[in-house]
Amino acid sequence: MKCTKKNFPYKSFYNDIDHVIHSFYRQGQAININASNALDVKFEQMTDLDLGQMFLINSRALIARSSSQILFFKQVVDEEDETIKEWKQYNVLNRRGFIFFIKGNKRIQITTDDKIYFYLIDPETFEPTLENVMFNFMGCN
Repeated sequence: MKCTKKNFPYKSFYNDIDHVIHSFYRQGQAININASNALDVKFEQMTDLDLGQMFLINSRALIARSSSQILFFKQVVDEEDETIKEWKQYNVLNRRGFIFFIKGNKRIQITTDDKIYFYLIDPETFEPTLENVMFNFMGCN
C-alpha cells in the first residue's frame, strides 16, 4: 500500500452476507479478506481523506467520520458472480461530529457541539434522510 508510517488499521468488520473480513485503514485504504479462503485478499484505496470513527451498516455500507465530514461508502458488487469489486463513496455530509449507530437499527445520530442530527438510512439505497434535529443543550458527545 502507498501510505506513510503513520497509517494503521482503524477498524475491522465481518460481513456475514459475503463472509468477508473488511479492514479499514486511517489513510483511506481497505483490505477485503475472504473468510473461506484467506489467500483471497483484495487491497484498494477508497479515498484520499483520513478515516476515523466508522460503522458498517447492513454488511454493505460504511459510514466513516473524516476531519470535517461524514463519508458514506457502499460496496460495488459484480452482478455476474456477486463478488465485491470495490468500495465507492456515494454521499457526504458536511458535519463535524461523532457518529452513533446501533447494529440492526435503521438510523444514525451525529452529535455536534450545538446540535444532534438524526438520519434514517434507507435499507436498499443506504441514502441518509434527515429525520430530526435537536439542540445539544447538555453538551453531549
